[in-house]
Amino acid sequence: MTLKDVLEKSAALLGLTVDFDIGGDTENQLTDCGKEVLSVLTGEYTDIKTTEKTVACDNKIYYTALANDVKRIIKIEKNGTRVKFNEEAQYVTVPENVEYTVTYAYNLRVPYVTSQINLPPKFSKNILAVAVAGEFCFRKGHYTEAEAYSNRYETALKNVLRPAKSVYIGEKL
Repeated sequence: MTLKDVLEKSAALLGLTVDFDIGGDTENQLTDCGKEVLSVLTGEYTDIKTTEKTVACDNKIYYTALANDVKRIIKIEKNGTRVKFNEEAQYVTVPENVEYTVTYAYNLRVPYVTSQINLPPKFSKNILAVAVAGEFCFRKGHYTEAEAYSNRYETALKNVLRPAKSVYIGEKL
């Protein structure tokens, strides 16, 4: 799914007619709301994780050497074995200047409306569209509608973020 998919769904919820190929004030406002929702979601509510290989220089791995905006380092491995590291403001220190496999959580950045949103499938287009609609209403000063969308979004987040339970339909084997 792209940011555009989410924004178009949000516009439909709000009863707005938009064209992201042409652009305009409403489209720009929705885009800003969408980026804010994704930033808050991945910054405060959930971890989006990835793993990369990189080489240390001067016993440091700079966050800027990694592909994404690092939120926190989860683990660092050398040849499949975990190594100790220290997180600093701009880098992590490691024991040697070799290649490491770094697993980290990152803040999602979506630069364009055509950019893919790399989130787990539990964060559906509908959930994100409701959040964008709420943010849009809030910014427009429609506080009653903003609160209604916000409540829907918070309920949806609670449902997708709680630990899953096994459910059996029919006979239990």
